[in-house]
Amino acid sequence: MEQLTRVKTLMCIVFFLASLMTTSISIASTPDSIPESLKEWVPWVLKETPSAQCPILYNQNTHYCAYPNRLNINMGKKSGKFDQTWDIYAESWIVLPGDIKNWPQNVRVNKKTKPVISQNNKPSIQLKKGHYKISGEFNWQQ
Repeated sequence: MEQLTRVKTLMCIVFFLASLMTTSISIASTPDSIPESLKEWVPWVLKETPSAQCPILYNQNTHYCAYPNRLNINMGKKSGKFDQTWDIYAESWIVLPGDIKNWPQNVRVNKKTKPVISQNNKPSIQLKKGHYKISGEFNWQQ
């Protein structure tokens, strides 16, 4: 019985220390918690790991730097249009609707023309940190 009490006490201590450490880590990673004298070093520290400031999906240890919102597609017999908004937390490649046979045309990002590049045979654009509205068209022959 005494040994069971010791195990329970030890487990409580371990749990408390683990929760304290994770809280400290999450608090330390917020920009407000960085001392003024060290803030000038943040870009240098993050240069090799820009994704460190991107959100982490619950229960995963993977940073996701590009978050899409609803994709709207309107298709007709000879053409189609799409638009979508994205939130980008660090420079990222965005895969657009379409493929090699149906390459998106007249792609615009925040109403400015943007060239589309093939990344792994998929139409893609590269975006820096920010909020974007992407639109484009499809034209095909019947």
